[in-house]
Amino acid sequence: VNRSSALYLTPMKLWFAPSALAMHQKQLMVDSHEAAHHLLWDGCTPGTHEPDGSAHHCRPYTCDGDSKVFGLQLRERREIHDWSDAEFSEFRSLFRSLMEPKRKVQYPHHFGFDAEATPELKGDHHPHYMAFTEMHLHSKGAHASDNFLPWHRRFMADLETQLQVMAANCSITLPYWNWAYESRNFADSKVWTAERYGSWTPGCLQDGIGEGFALEGTCVTRDPVLNRTALAMNFPSWSYVTKKFKEESRFSDLNKLIDNHLGHNCFHCTVDGDLRALTSTRDPIFWLHHGMIDRMYYHWQQLHSDDPVVSTCGKCGNLTDFDHIPASEWAGSFTTVDNTQCVATPTSSPRMCLSYTPEKLLRETLEPEPVKPPQQCTCGGRAHVLDLQVFGLPLPGDVGYSLDKLPWWGVPDDMRAPQQE
Repeated sequence: VNRSSALYLTPMKLWFAPSALAMHQKQLMVDSHEAAHHLLWDGCTPGTHEPDGSAHHCRPYTCDGDSKVFGLQLRERREIHDWSDAEFSEFRSLFRSLMEPKRKVQYPHHFGFDAEATPELKGDHHPHYMAFTEMHLHSKGAHASDNFLPWHRRFMADLETQLQVMAANCSITLPYWNWAYESRNFADSKVWTAERYGSWTPGCLQDGIGEGFALEGTCVTRDPVLNRTALAMNFPSWSYVTKKFKEESRFSDLNKLIDNHLGHNCFHCTVDGDLRALTSTRDPIFWLHHGMIDRMYYHWQQLHSDDPVVSTCGKCGNLTDFDHIPASEWAGSFTTVDNTQCVATPTSSPRMCLSYTPEKLLRETLEPEPVKPPQQCTCGGRAHVLDLQVFGLPLPGDVGYSLDKLPWWGVPDDMRAPQQE
């Protein structure tokens, strides 16, 4: 027998020598069989969970046999100036859809992080924008305490999750505005244009992302401080913020610093109108501003990432509005996902990891900023009504109203207004 032939004769059997193609086809059959077996019997192929508002919302997963092993959803928020007009136009449409008269459900306290998905979060069911406003209006312990920063971090994550559900898009995140980079020209920012968050003018909001918003029959209002000189004194520069954060290692002092002295309260009463009271979430600028407040919190955690203090929150308690979970759950823990530094939350059972992309356009286009502290913000003599409401103090026009009764927690020496001789 010619051994070069593909045909062999043996005393016992007749067979063909396998060619390279046959071997390849056989291997494909084995691979396909194994893949089918994995698909049919393991029931798992690596991927990303759908944006459904559940505990697994938008989380990537790998497979361990027939079990899914979930990782963390990375959320990277970008500064508003780094959004293109086209990107913001799409976000504007999505955000405004929260106002559409669809069938409404209550703000879900377990929303997105504490329970499995509920059918009410899909299709035509979703929390109306007013539901988030009412949550903030009737919040318990969200202000003037160490719960302030973690409460608002959770609150913003919930709105962000809802937008992802509505868009069926896990990449949707809220923008932030680092107004500290524009503290010298605050009112001239692109933020205050019809293409972004509406004009820096008194009265009903007539343009921008909140154009024509009417909640419970009343328009969203602003009554901004128009004195440019006063505005330039109200807010710190980003270099000053960084300087103060490097010096501060205690959460409770950081919380007071951000809330009272580094722009949170001052922004609210500088824009005024709805933003000056607990109804502040009526104005969409609330979310842009609180994106900055959380970006400041994140910046402090980043500067002290090797210190366990970043996962604590001083004298914080439980978040009553969110089923009494400990506020420390939303302090989070600093970690790295996909080579990106981020804060994993909730701390004891992380499901998302929050990061802030550094400001690109502002750093490239603005002149180097001075290390400029703010002066004590008086908002042109206005009281911050939100604080008065929180402390149960008389409001402007009420008997007993006095600015002297408004608590002011330890103004740092370099922020004190110059004393009159």
